[in-house]
Amino acid sequence: MEKSPSRWWDFPSAILLVCAILVSTWRLTITNWTPHIAYVSNLALAGTILGLALGQSRFGKLGVRLLYIGYTLVILPWQLIAFYGSEVQLTDRLLSIGQRIAFSFGQFVTNKPVPDELFFVFLISLGYWIIGLIAGYSLIRRANYLVSVLPAAIAMMIVNQYDPAHPGRIWFIAVYFTLALGLLGRQQFVRRGIEWNKNKIQLAPETSQELSTAALITAGALVLLAWSIPAHPSAALADLWDQLSQPWETAKERMKNAFASVNSDAPRIEYVRDSMFLGDSANLDKSLVFTVTAPPEALALPRLYWRGRAYDHYENGKWTSTEKGASAFSPKDDTFHPPDTQLRHEYEFSFTSYIHDQTTLYLPGQPVWVSHAATARLFELSADRQDVIALLASPLIQAGDSYTTRSTLANPSATDLRESGTTYPLWVTDRYLQLPDRFSPTIRDYARLVTTNLTNPYDKAAAITDALRSGIQYRTTISPPTDGSDVIEWFLFEGKQGYCNYYATAEVLMLRSLGIPARMAVGYARGDNSRDSLVYTVRNENAHAWPEVYFVGYGWVEFEPTANQDPLVRPEKSVSAQPTPVGIATPQGPSAIPDIQLEDSQTTPAVKRTSFLSSITKYLPAIGWSLAAILLIAGIVMLNRRIPLVRTAAAYVVNSSERHGIQMPRWLRRSALYILLDPVERSFNAINVSLRWLGKSPALHYTPADRAAALMKLLPEASQEIAVLQREHQASLYSPRAGDGSMARQASRSLLLKALRAKFTRPWA
Repeated sequence: MEKSPSRWWDFPSAILLVCAILVSTWRLTITNWTPHIAYVSNLALAGTILGLALGQSRFGKLGVRLLYIGYTLVILPWQLIAFYGSEVQLTDRLLSIGQRIAFSFGQFVTNKPVPDELFFVFLISLGYWIIGLIAGYSLIRRANYLVSVLPAAIAMMIVNQYDPAHPGRIWFIAVYFTLALGLLGRQQFVRRGIEWNKNKIQLAPETSQELSTAALITAGALVLLAWSIPAHPSAALADLWDQLSQPWETAKERMKNAFASVNSDAPRIEYVRDSMFLGDSANLDKSLVFTVTAPPEALALPRLYWRGRAYDHYENGKWTSTEKGASAFSPKDDTFHPPDTQLRHEYEFSFTSYIHDQTTLYLPGQPVWVSHAATARLFELSADRQDVIALLASPLIQAGDSYTTRSTLANPSATDLRESGTTYPLWVTDRYLQLPDRFSPTIRDYARLVTTNLTNPYDKAAAITDALRSGIQYRTTISPPTDGSDVIEWFLFEGKQGYCNYYATAEVLMLRSLGIPARMAVGYARGDNSRDSLVYTVRNENAHAWPEVYFVGYGWVEFEPTANQDPLVRPEKSVSAQPTPVGIATPQGPSAIPDIQLEDSQTTPAVKRTSFLSSITKYLPAIGWSLAAILLIAGIVMLNRRIPLVRTAAAYVVNSSERHGIQMPRWLRRSALYILLDPVERSFNAINVSLRWLGKSPALHYTPADRAAALMKLLPEASQEIAVLQREHQASLYSPRAGDGSMARQASRSLLLKALRAKFTRPWA
């Protein structure tokens, strides 16, 4: 154990320190830089209380350090797991947090911007947690005032440097320094109190409270005075400041990478929206979106696509999805049951994200399960079958996250698809044969021409795919007609150029015009991978749209009409490629996935997050002046205890009215006479007030003893308080010993409370 004669425990000092630390964190949280910034205040408060407790404890240095580390490893992750919903398992949340922090730290040390909000909240929370721990411990164990208040002050100044646009928030700094100076005064009193105790110097009971209040008022007055004095530094001082602040400016530039998620101008990733326009340009951004690790069996598949959403309705150059159903998906309890699984195989894929705030889960094939909680947009086909249109991550996926999915994929041969038949389910024909109201007869005729003499849906789809690949030139930027003419008709017969949105739309419409169900799918093409590699690297430039055609027994099967993509070649006959069994995936936590820029930018505005602190920002100047007024009044009260200003004024009012014969209002004269009473007499007046409350107003000829006796009969439970007041009142009037004002005040308060309680609980006659 560490030997120490005493601890510097002082409850008012502890309260002042806690308030100061909280004010410092509120200066940060009011910026509302990130949605989870409020966690910082929680951790700073917990850290300060823990520091105070450890400072008061008898643990030695080693024990304190071990407890520091232990509590940090428990409380900090406990706060950060709130980034995820409760539907995600605790172990998965902890694993995801670790992955994200490690990934972000790697970006930071390589001097790259870190867009993940979690990394910023982690750094700031850890910083304030340590500040609170050290402040509380240093105050109680060492009575080290500077170590207790300086780190939080520096942190608050740094925040103010990054948030200079709100001058009213400077009042947080004023309040902090008021509390800090008040703490300084209190600490000085504690030090002196220890010396006074050693020297056997006695203090009046109220002296401690008065000195502490005076210190706080003086601190506030000094801060307000400093605030009102304009600063005009000399040129020499300005140059000196520039030299001293240069290292800070360098560090500030370095830290921009760590704080890249704070009000970042980097694009936030949105899910593929409910509607998609064909647009006039394709996405050429080469930034990394995600990587996918596929199972070995997937190498036998002719092509992989990462779908984000499917659309079923087309009109006037715009795709929409008509599904109305939405269902919360929990990886712990739920699975999907897609239709047409008898001829499909189940595979497991793992995704790792390199973007932040992604909402859409991109998946291969038809999803059966995913390790991330989501909102499923789907068509309910029956009690146990769903056609999943899109999965929206809840919570959002961040850079460095990973998630796993199990999906069913089809690998039919050309012969298999030719023989699948055309007995389509009703849910398919009702939804996936829709054509625009004024569908172009020219496009219908062209579809018939391309598929002349072909008798099955597969050959017709293959023929249309080949016609588009060979007859249309791929261009990333086009100028579609703006005169209201049919865009796809222009694409096929006039412009004869475009990108994936146009290729896929043309094929879907042509197939539908022939009675073949098809839909529009958007997401990402396969991406890059080396020969026989199971890891696919997907970039924004891989954003893609493709048609999916329905085949009985196989479900949705992809085709590739876009000319700049490798052709999707299926074997003529079936190849035995039964995948190895796939076990249930272990959830790995959420991941970040990118938006595909296939339509006009119509980003849904983010929900504006406000806090209580930010809502009162505009009132801060008024609050500051109100505090100044309160401090002024408190100062007058404190001064009046030493210099009887109010008694002097009351005596002047009474004497002037009697000298000049002025008739004063009754309430004013009574108030002035009350002020002129001795403190013990004022306390004894509680007996008169209590008698009136209980319906027995004392007669004018009653002596103080008569009044006390009358009240004892009415309120016997207050006999002790009445006896104290009577004794101190008699001592004040008739004995050399002055009455004890403190004891009389305490007795009067207790008496009034009991009298008030009796007034409302007893049926007095």
